[in-house]
Amino acid sequence: MQSLAQRIWSKASSLHVGDLAWQRFQHAGREAEWPTVLWEAGGEVVAWGWISLPGELMLLVDPARPGLAAEVLAWFEDTASAPELAVTVLDAEKHVVAALERCGYALQESPVFQSYLSRLLVDVPEPVVPA
Repeated sequence: MQSLAQRIWSKASSLHVGDLAWQRFQHAGREAEWPTVLWEAGGEVVAWGWISLPGELMLLVDPARPGLAAEVLAWFEDTASAPELAVTVLDAEKHVVAALERCGYALQESPVFQSYLSRLLVDVPEPVVPA
């Protein structure tokens, strides 16, 4: 899971490798409440889904394999038990948003707010390591 997050991370990704580690391990000992599935190709993870039961999905799909988003959603629908299902993605994750729309999911405005802050390093002085 982390290898995929690290490999495809950009400002258009909802999960950073560090966020994933923090979120995943705060639930240690409660894995039965968090079903997880991985899709692999050529020895590397190319998509995964992680459900917070009864019905909220976190997923990551390699943009080079957009068709896998529908497979993750199908697994989610077969596994989740809630009457209403929820998936949180960034609007920049176009390949996942398209799959959600094709599968009949509707956009729901929510108070969730996420902001990436970044800074170019060209104007930052070279760090000096103490002796």
